[in-house]
Amino acid sequence: MNHKIICCLLPAAFSLLLLTGCGKDPAAETDAAAAAANSDAAVAAQDAAAAGSTDAVEYSDQGFAADPAFEEMQRKSIARLMEGKWRSTADGSAMVEIADGRLRRYRNDQLESDAAFELDLTCQRTECQGGKGWCFVELKNSGKQCNLVLQLDIKVLHFKVLGNSVSDEYYTKL
Repeated sequence: MNHKIICCLLPAAFSLLLLTGCGKDPAAETDAAAAAANSDAAVAAQDAAAAGSTDAVEYSDQGFAADPAFEEMQRKSIARLMEGKWRSTADGSAMVEIADGRLRRYRNDQLESDAAFELDLTCQRTECQGGKGWCFVELKNSGKQCNLVLQLDIKVLHFKVLGNSVSDEYYTKL
């Protein structure tokens, strides 16, 4: 299958499954995946890729190519996947809670910090120099902190604080 088609369809199908899959039975998930694969958007993307169009969204080590509609879909899907409470695997007393565009850090159930954050799908912001992939930037009172996401799924949030070679944070979903 053409690389452009895979890069365009897989994130869309994955996002659809994430948004509809929680609490559903496997048959419903299969139906959702089939519906996504057969959608008009998927057919249009396949036709564009087959025709050699450069409109297909491609992923590189610098993130996703600029396509405003796709970028917004990615942003919403990632934000939704990040939401919830996460416990540190290195320190059981440390937890982060992500909700409503904010990242709250707790230690021993006591709030330590509360900061808004922004997603950077290409990790190209000034404070994120050197990141390859995608990042989220905490907007703290003390300044902006860029975090390069190494892994994010329904069970694991793993990121590295850029500019700090020691700070590799690994959390599991509660």
